[in-house]
Amino acid sequence: MNIPIPGISLNENEQLLLERLPTSFIKDIEQKYVEASRLGVVDRDLAFQYGICLSKSEYPDDNLKGLDILEKLFKQSRSQTQPSRSLGFERDCLYYRAFCHVRLKDYEKANKIAQMADQMQPNNPQTKQLISVINKLLKKDGLLGIATAGGALIALGGLVAAGAAAVMATRRR
Repeated sequence: MNIPIPGISLNENEQLLLERLPTSFIKDIEQKYVEASRLGVVDRDLAFQYGICLSKSEYPDDNLKGLDILEKLFKQSRSQTQPSRSLGFERDCLYYRAFCHVRLKDYEKANKIAQMADQMQPNNPQTKQLISVINKLLKKDGLLGIATAGGALIALGGLVAAGAAAVMATRRR
């Protein structure tokens, strides 16, 4: 199941990036995560898997929860000493954090985080594709913002003209 984005042309690989997971699949992982949490045995891989699933949910609350999990995992990894750190894991956390921000329509933040992931692994095609999607969304959002601002200026201009006409009409009396 993909997210439709009106007014943006995405290639097949870019569409795959925006794929949603079925709620039933997310619930299965959630049950494992909740049970492991209850027992106090949540490992990094399970938390990461759950964070990814939440990032691919259609529900913004799930995206926010996934973002929180992925941010915590990233910070935990960054705080470890060099031999136990995994730059690939950190890049993956950044990638899916950016992904969550795309889902939440915070394209500026998504772009910033995706660029950080790209700096960690500059030749990663997955990150490059996500950046491409974000750039298309930013461009669309920017054009929409310009159109909205232009419409507001036209409306304001109309109000100013109407106000000036009203003042002129009262002066003529």
